[in-house]
Amino acid sequence: LKCQSSLHFTLCGRSVMRLATIAFIPAAQAACGGLPVKLTCGACLDIVAGQPCERYNTCECMSPEHLSKGCVAAGFCDPVQAGPAISEGFGLRVAKAHGKRDYNFVRVSVVTQTPEAPEAGFFDYSSQFKYRWTDNYLHTGLKEVTPGQVNTFTIGKQTVSVKIPEAGAGAAGVMIADPCFKSTTYSSPVGCSYGGKFQTDVRTPALLNAFVGSDDTDFWSILGDNFYDRIGAGSKEFFSKLSNEVKATPLVTVPGNHDYWVLGDPLVGTVADQCGNGHMQFYAQDAEASLLAQPGDSTPPFNFTVNPEGKGLLGCDKASPDNSRFYHQFGNIGLIAQSGAFGLEEYNGFMTESCKWLGANPGIEVGVIVGHWDKGG
Repeated sequence: LKCQSSLHFTLCGRSVMRLATIAFIPAAQAACGGLPVKLTCGACLDIVAGQPCERYNTCECMSPEHLSKGCVAAGFCDPVQAGPAISEGFGLRVAKAHGKRDYNFVRVSVVTQTPEAPEAGFFDYSSQFKYRWTDNYLHTGLKEVTPGQVNTFTIGKQTVSVKIPEAGAGAAGVMIADPCFKSTTYSSPVGCSYGGKFQTDVRTPALLNAFVGSDDTDFWSILGDNFYDRIGAGSKEFFSKLSNEVKATPLVTVPGNHDYWVLGDPLVGTVADQCGNGHMQFYAQDAEASLLAQPGDSTPPFNFTVNPEGKGLLGCDKASPDNSRFYHQFGNIGLIAQSGAFGLEEYNGFMTESCKWLGANPGIEVGVIVGHWDKGG
């Protein structure tokens, strides 16, 4: 069972809706030491890579001896086709600029597999991904646009059209969370129980292409557990199926627990997990950490001070919280984004600041707080 929940309340004189996704795994799905079926492939892959089976309480059915022929042969992972991972192609990302910047700025980024920028002189920052998903390169920059009009940029051989609503005007967005699909080219550590039945590898991108790719949508969101992706292959495969019109529409995303630790819990985290680093670079939001970078400035728009490998083989350290928190405005909507991986100590100042911003902006009629967690409370 998956349920989408929302809570309406008043914050700083504004009507606010908090959106979240809570996932419940029925006990009937438990297999191998009580481990939920959807997590057995990931646990198996970790044990093969050297993790002790005691961490997962699976030694009676998933010990190294049981896995001598691999996780697919043991029945814990789906078989995949041989061949290279699917490339995204034109890895365009557009994000609304942080609320501390002028309203008429957006962050335009392109993710590539080569170090050369797709358009010379267009981007402020170009660099290989750091720490995780390092087969990618990010090219990103802040661009000024005219709200209410189509703004056209040329990036390499691609023409990119970006539009944001005028401040205070009505706005519409599409929000999804916890997307998964069954890949034919790699074994996802987390199972997608209904991916085959509902053909989410085809239907989810088709729905996004239909709704987000239209002129009626001002922004779209993936609110955590983005494809349950540890190494970046699933994210690239999914985005390869999205139209450039979808990618040119401003994206809002926050990391979920599976975007830090692919099995969803730091107690079973490993050094192979991304701990938010792949997520923050692949989606290139204009988060709090990016405020040190101004238009035309080559300063990295991320806080890289936390090395995820600080805990050694048995875990990883989360990317700094300022890489995943921000607030900004779409038309008459004020949006506040936060990560559920951190507590009040890391977020008290940010929430106070964002509340004041929300209450002081006369053009905002509705406030939306987005985040992700996997347990109630």
